[in-house]
Parts: sequence; structure tokens; C-alpha cells
Amino acid sequence: MSDKLVINLNHEYNTYNDILFECMKINFLSLQEEMDVSEEFIIKLANNDEFIESSKEIIIKEVNNLNNKFLKNKISELDNEYYLNNKLKTENCGYIKNCYVNGYIEYCNVHKYEHDNLNHEFIFKEYQDAISEYNSHVKFILYKEMIVTLSMHMKSFIESYINKHYVKIERVQTKKEKNFLKSNSLSFSKRKCLNNNKIFFIKKCDTENFNK
Repeated sequence: MSDKLVINLNHEYNTYNDILFECMKINFLSLQEEMDVSEEFIIKLANNDEFIESSKEIIIKEVNNLNNKFLKNKISELDNEYYLNNKLKTENCGYIKNCYVNGYIEYCNVHKYEHDNLNHEFIFKEYQDAISEYNSHVKFILYKEMIVTLSMHMKSFIESYINKHYVKIERVQTKKEKNFLKSNSLSFSKRKCLNNNKIFFIKKCDTENFNK
């Protein structure tokens, strides 16, 4: 898919291209599974200017929302509220298991009273490390919210696009109808499982030829 499609967000948002592609992949895989669509249809939809532009608008809006929410929810310094409510994992092991290129650090995070039979000694986290870990978790939650929002937008667009441009065929009976669907790459018949109970969608402009 990516070798046929190039998306460039505004310069300051280019780092979020991966999120855009991930949401497209989620929706297109779901579309293929539910409706048995051809790859040609998905490529055509993925290169639809309106689809791309509306998705870009959503992701830029959500990135701005994410930044505002993060500023409201992150911890800049330790205060009594966070200490008393134990939102920081200061009693969990601070042994570093992995460091990722985006700056995220994965700690052992086993509680000190449960930390036994492991291949390292328990390490107390510094408060600054605990704060950084908490902030990373907040950001991760917000990213997930953004992905859900973008995916739901894409799903809505796809459903609207199909309703606007395609006609549902609930019963395929004749050999000519089956041959038409087999030869029409933009019909929803990737696996070509043409039985009488299967539902198909064909482009509205092709309905005349189909009915012939």
C-alpha cells in the first residue's frame, strides 16, 4: 500500500504520518474482512483526495488537542496529591528493561514486595524517573484516543463513500452476473466466492452493464 501512496502532512506534523497509515491499515483490513473488497478498490479509496484531506484535517486537529490535554495532565514536579494517591510507581522496580528510539523507557515495574526470583536486584526509582514514566503513560493514553478518533472518522467516510458510489447486490443468480463480478476489479469480490447468498457492491455507473 505505502509504495502506491504518498501522504505529506504539514511540515510540523510529518512525524504523525505513521499514525495516519496505521489507522488506514486498521480500516482497510477490516473492510477486506467484512466485505471481501478487492485490492484495487482499496488502492482507489486510499488515493481519494477527499479521504486524504479530511483525514489530514482530523489528525492535525487531534494533535493539537493531544498537546493541550497533555499539558493539563502531565506532572512537572512532585506534589502531595500525586504522592498521597500513589500515581507514581516509586515502589516498583526501576531496573531498565528496554530503551526505545522515541525516548520511552521500559522499567521492570514489579512491586518491591513481589520482586523475587528475577535476574536482577530491586532498584528504587528516582522521583524524576517516576514522573517521566507517568508522563509517558499519559501521552500513550492520549495517542490511543487520537487513533480511535481518526479510525472512526475513516470508518464513517468509507461507509459514506460506498453508499454514495456503490449499489448493493444481495443475490447473484445468473452466470453472466457472476462473470461480470469476476471480471470487474472494483466490485467487492476479492476472493471471488460467488454463491447465491453473498452480498456484493458494484459501482453505480456499472449497474447498467450488470443488469444487461
